[in-house]
Amino acid sequence: MTELAPSIDLYSAASFANGHPFDQYAWLRRKAPVYRHPAPDGGTFWAVTRYEDIRTVERNPAIFSSAPTVTIEDGAAAMVPHFLAMDDPEHAVLRRMIVPRLMPRAVRHRVPALQDIARTVVDEICERGECDLVEECAGLMAGYTAADFLGISRSDGRHLHDLLMIIHSSPDVKGMDAMVNAAMELFTLGQAVFAEKTKSPRDDVFSMYANAEIDGRRTTELEFLGTFILLTDGSLDTSRNLISGGMLQMFRHPDQRRQLCVEFDDLIPAAIEEMLRWLSPVTYIRRVATERTELAGQAIEAGERVAVYFGSGNRDGAVFDDPDRFDIRRSPNEHIAFGAGGPHFCVGSHLGRAEGTVMLRELFTRLPDLEQSGPEEWAATSLTSGLAALPVRFSPTKPSG
Repeated sequence: MTELAPSIDLYSAASFANGHPFDQYAWLRRKAPVYRHPAPDGGTFWAVTRYEDIRTVERNPAIFSSAPTVTIEDGAAAMVPHFLAMDDPEHAVLRRMIVPRLMPRAVRHRVPALQDIARTVVDEICERGECDLVEECAGLMAGYTAADFLGISRSDGRHLHDLLMIIHSSPDVKGMDAMVNAAMELFTLGQAVFAEKTKSPRDDVFSMYANAEIDGRRTTELEFLGTFILLTDGSLDTSRNLISGGMLQMFRHPDQRRQLCVEFDDLIPAAIEEMLRWLSPVTYIRRVATERTELAGQAIEAGERVAVYFGSGNRDGAVFDDPDRFDIRRSPNEHIAFGAGGPHFCVGSHLGRAEGTVMLRELFTRLPDLEQSGPEEWAATSLTSGLAALPVRFSPTKPSG
């Protein structure tokens, strides 16, 4: 019997209305692992869906360039430079500046601060008996952590989270005017931070980038804005989606939740990795072929766009046993949620894992009967994959003090 192809659309937000379109991924891995996909600007891009092919793209930056942007459409994003959309040596220079602050040892030193943030967040909701776990818990954990790490106020961190939720949405959901206004406000905030950090620098990440000298010249405001957006967005998205999406899987798999609660310290490292594999918070990254090449038998011409889909690679049965099963004891688990190696592997991966671990411990300990109280809502975007809302309820309890 001939296998009917699903309607393939890996760009429209509608395809991601319930998370990743795993049925499309599965068909593409079997039938067209390097698939010529129509692009919204009238052109095309190659959608890459198999694990090993994704690794090939990500580990060969000389052939698959990150410039001028990592989104399928060039648009305004290509006009604001940031190091995720650069190749070496420029990329390496800017990335190396932040790496020491995000190495495992540096992140371990931040754990007490993360624990304080988690307590603060749960204190804000614990007496109410209900909340939206995305906006009022996971989002605040991500926002407050990003603020402290990057060097802005927590109120700004919370506001930036709200703005980026709008920007990453869809015009069908939020409206184009709201998205444009949020982007303009984001730029305005970035300009204000640049002015503050150049005038009164401190020992924080944004001060470091605002006052950096590269090739003997000072960072421009536009260059800083690119870094501001990249680091703010990266600091907020993955940890928010990990915490909220991870808890959704705990609600759906109560037996595994019970195991994790009983053996938290032993099981949480593997559980975090499985949550990341399952969720794959970054949907895709785009590259551009610098020369004629071939991938999985498909010829790709110089200048053509290539998009690698991490969520598909993380469900590839050639790599993962029973890939559609959620298993907090899965081992090995060489997922590619943080990238597939190469120079652009997520620089904040250790901090994201630590945030997830600390917040899940706080929730399990202080709100043990936490349960889902209504249907979840997924964010309407094809760039990242995460929840927009997750209503929960629990027995009210007093703040920690």
